Amino acid sequence: MVGAEFVIAIFMKNCWICGDLADSAEHMIKASNIKAMFGKIDNGHPLFRRIDDEKHERIAGIKSEKLKFEKSLCSGCNNARTQKHDKAWEKLSNYLLVRSPKIDVGERIRLRPVFNDGLRKGMLGVHLYFLKLFGCLIIENEIPLDSQEFANCILNDYAHPNVYLSFLVVKNQNIKKQAAISQVTYIQKGEFVSAQWMYIVGSIAVNVTLASSVRPNKREVHLWHPTSFDKHIVLDQLGKRAY
Repeated sequence: MVGAEFVIAIFMKNCWICGDLADSAEHMIKASNIKAMFGKIDNGHPLFRRIDDEKHERIAGIKSEKLKFEKSLCSGCNNARTQKHDKAWEKLSNYLLVRSPKIDVGERIRLRPVFNDGLRKGMLGVHLYFLKLFGCLIIENEIPLDSQEFANCILNDYAHPNVYLSFLVVKNQNIKKQAAISQVTYIQKGEFVSAQWMYIVGSIAVNVTLASSVRPNKREVHLWHPTSFDKHIVLDQLGKRAY
């Protein structure tokens, strides 16, 4: 048809935290954790990613889109707003990965040496870092959870009342270097709602649990929450039940 015009519409999402245009994608595994595990990554030193039972995919750089969620954040939220949360997890994970002697199951890790500039603020940052990842998982996988509550916590710097962290030791002699994030397991039975997923880097793992109610006599791992004001975390064994 003469004079016809074709318009290609590009639909972009809004940032789930603040509502601005989503022009930024968060790393599934923090870039500093990947570097700590695998060192330099380029065409001569590639990394390989696998999703479930699919074939391994070659990754030639730390900024590869294959290492990130889809774009669901604005650059302001993904960088300036949550940078302190990223740094808090970087401090804790680096400490646990390089500590001598190596971490072991059952240990109580004192947090004061990690966050000597403010323990409560630092561990709240760790909590909010995993809330950011959790929100990205909710959006990307269309999990029936309200991400607005997660956003409010990040915007106003307070802890989500129903999200807990468990710190675990990974013991696998066959795999020396690994970085992984699991799918979210979502359960709803009547009024009870729970969701959990796992973040693994090297010998440490964090199990992130959302539960509308928690029964202490039913769980096999320690559930940590910023309101507990504990000055330590307890390292449990990977594979135990969180709730």
